[in-house]
Amino acid sequence: MERDEAARLLGVRPDASRPEVEKAFQHMARLTHPDLVPAERAEAARVQFQRIEAARRTLLATVPGPAPSGRAAPDDVDPYGRRRFDVPPAVLPPMSTRLVALWSVLLLAAFVLAHLRSDAPLTLLDPVLRGLALEAGLTGWALTGNRRLLVLGIVALIATVITVTLFATIVGLMGTLLMAPSVIGLLGAGQRRYVLVRMSR
Repeated sequence: MERDEAARLLGVRPDASRPEVEKAFQHMARLTHPDLVPAERAEAARVQFQRIEAARRTLLATVPGPAPSGRAAPDDVDPYGRRRFDVPPAVLPPMSTRLVALWSVLLLAAFVLAHLRSDAPLTLLDPVLRGLALEAGLTGWALTGNRRLLVLGIVALIATVITVTLFATIVGLMGTLLMAPSVIGLLGAGQRRYVLVRMSR
């Protein structure tokens, strides 16, 4: 790719400094990343994202030379005269929907196991409501990055751990421990989604 074409793609001058190129690339990445657009536009977005990645590589392949004074260009040095290298933040794709669904199913199975043969003096409605809140909260967080759903899931999780601990049985404790991998997986998926949602704004 020619330098002029790369500059047009990113909307910068052909002789743009490294920070200018990185800033333009990050802006374009938020607009064209395949994971941040509707499914019907994902393929076109993937092609465009590959083009702007190539444009970024082209523009950064040749670091601008020193200024006439013999010092590095102002954009490339910090206030103390040291050379500055800006590393753009990594853009992590969201976890696969299938993987999120697997974590969700495993969480539900572990939750049911945690309440088998429970001696808790509670109505059947209590574990059902907590289970729904737990699933909706953590799975919703994983899929949308909505922090309100995260709070709902965490509250339901804490209530479940307290209930199972107070009326502990071997099966209940095993179920609670088996919930841990699913909870960690869903929390991680939600964090990725949250970061991507914030970047797209």
